[in-house]
Amino acid sequence: MSTFYDFSTFSEGTVKPTVIRIDVVSSPATMSVNVDGVSIVKKYSTNTEVERGIHITVLDEATGKQVDYRSFDTCINPAASDALVNFVNSVPVDRIVVVAVRDEASIKLQQSAKEALTKLGSGIVATLSVRQNWAMITQKKSSGGELFAEATGYPLLNPTWPQFWAYPGILLTTKVPLQTRTSTY
Repeated sequence: MSTFYDFSTFSEGTVKPTVIRIDVVSSPATMSVNVDGVSIVKKYSTNTEVERGIHITVLDEATGKQVDYRSFDTCINPAASDALVNFVNSVPVDRIVVVAVRDEASIKLQQSAKEALTKLGSGIVATLSVRQNWAMITQKKSSGGELFAEATGYPLLNPTWPQFWAYPGILLTTKVPLQTRTSTY
């Protein structure tokens, strides 16, 4: 694991990273987000009714620190799509947005939610199917999103329950540049 530093930004003996590494896991049993090797969010369960659906972690664009996290059970709750759209719309411009599926997220995923996630940069969510793993790392922009990375994967075709839960899912890893904040007085 490498952390990149900008040595021109010394401030009282500290050095500020200019790039962070984000690792995201999307699998039947696990959804996790790590930033520079530190676990930020981890949800694990082999119970299909616990913490399933689409998980969204929001990171500060200047520090890489978590500023928000929500999960949306779009497997069985059609109202979760409206909540997801409202949440995505409320995320401030320039925030880093990490999206991952745990277990199942497509059955009640409404078109409005697919459109909101597509606007953030997804090229996969529009065709997300049952029990498909999916993760995306993007940055919200005023005109949509700047996609850094996106991946999808599938468990075995017609797996037994033990095979399904044992499927490791996908690991999406990318480096994201941090932004320097400008002060306004």
